[in-house]
Amino acid sequence: MEKSKDSLMSLETLNRVLDEIESVKFDGRIHLYLLEEPLCDDRIVDIIATVRKRFPQNVIYISTNGDYLDTKTTVKELFNAGLSELSVMMYDNSNTERLIKYSADPRIALIKKEEMGDCWYNRGGHINVKCDFPVETCEWVFHKVYITRKGELIVCCSDYDYEVVYGNLMDQGLMDIWLSPKYKLYRIAHFFKHGRALPLCDRCNRLKPKEVSPNGKVRKRWSLFRSSSQV
Repeated sequence: MEKSKDSLMSLETLNRVLDEIESVKFDGRIHLYLLEEPLCDDRIVDIIATVRKRFPQNVIYISTNGDYLDTKTTVKELFNAGLSELSVMMYDNSNTERLIKYSADPRIALIKKEEMGDCWYNRGGHINVKCDFPVETCEWVFHKVYITRKGELIVCCSDYDYEVVYGNLMDQGLMDIWLSPKYKLYRIAHFFKHGRALPLCDRCNRLKPKEVSPNGKVRKRWSLFRSSSQV
């Protein structure tokens, strides 16, 4: 879900997305947000209820900064609608005193700024933040699907400008997109630790830099991205 009323996911798109993930008998986690604050959407309680009706056994999760929690939408409303888990990212601790009462609820995680160490990275080069816990292979391209308000599948939540679009569920099937050459390319590249050769990923400091040989040259083990690279 996205913030401005002009950029909310339509109910038509939502139902199309649900149809597609239902068609593959998806039994994993469903996260009802992408790039912005989910509680800005006045429909969030109804959307949770809609998803819960279609997916009675799945974990339904949202992450919020807490600003609108119990001021616009109550915790009770969210969980009564069918929410399974809720994370509150307290970036500036301004909501700590107001929300500390939920710290004993096992369904709610109140996460302070100093506890967000592995969340800090430069979001594909969009912000200037150091990453203290870089990885060699990004697991997100294997285990998650990120869907925009228009039904587009993008590479990850760091793709602020929708630079890497694999396809659109409004005119393609989920499995057709998942098995498309472009999507496969990203998975194969990350499997072989060559994610830094890809658009957007090449600017992400969550990924460790390419391996360098003793003579200072980048080791090239395969030729998928360049027509004449050395193996």
